[in-house]
Amino acid sequence: MKKLVLLIAFALIATVPLAQAAPSNSDSIARPVKVKLALVYLEDFSASGQPTGPPGSYWYFVNSILPSQDTWQEFIPGDGYARINVDSLTSNDTDTTNPYQLLGWGGVGVGHRIAVRMKGAVVPGLTGFIFTYQEESSTFDEIDIELVADDTATAPSGHATLPPSGWTDARFNSYGNSSLSTYLPETSIKQPLVNADGVPVSHIDDAFHVYVIDWYANHIDFWVDSVKQATITSPIPDSVSEVLIGFRDLSWAGAFNWSGTKTMTIDWMQIERLPTSGSAPPPPSGS
Repeated sequence: MKKLVLLIAFALIATVPLAQAAPSNSDSIARPVKVKLALVYLEDFSASGQPTGPPGSYWYFVNSILPSQDTWQEFIPGDGYARINVDSLTSNDTDTTNPYQLLGWGGVGVGHRIAVRMKGAVVPGLTGFIFTYQEESSTFDEIDIELVADDTATAPSGHATLPPSGWTDARFNSYGNSSLSTYLPETSIKQPLVNADGVPVSHIDDAFHVYVIDWYANHIDFWVDSVKQATITSPIPDSVSEVLIGFRDLSWAGAFNWSGTKTMTIDWMQIERLPTSGSAPPPPSGS
């Protein structure tokens, strides 16, 4: 049985957030030194029910897509995995606009690597995601990895979605002190997921993959299975934020072409501190 590893580099409490250790990352070194990252928190879901987390942190769930998944034991049964279940019905959604099914953890700030190993994140008709979020008054901060079988708002739509020739579409987004009414400033990179050879790949494959956000003070790197997918240099959020993992019903995710239920299976979520100098090593692959 996996053991819960909980190493705290600094206490995670509301008055002393992780974000206070923001690095001034340097990418100008000709031969960057790879620096081993300090583990801050690893949640491996080996205990049944609501995770404890570091002092001052918190976990919660939202179940507006499949309301019948309504206990912590249904999300985290204690076998080393968290499971987020969704169905293809819309009549039972408790949010009729853009319902969520997710696990949320608070929180983390700039200067950290957020990594999640999971499978089943790509479901036709829904957007699978890992994102950070913090809202204050009329503005918000957000960093996204969004995954869809076929992004209907981005050409080419209607492409094959299954292996070996199909691929999964992704959006890598950043919002920093952005307006809740205009959603600006915003940077959004829309492209297929690619492997180490730059070939588009499908994640509708029943295999585990590792999705990573490297949140530096001056840029954000997005990785999937040890392959850097995109980099954003502006805007860069700077507030301590929640980490959200799950599904959302969005219009550009296409139509449901299935019935019954689907499950996102999460092996672990890991937070590591990024270096203040040198270069972080590539994150692990899903295998």
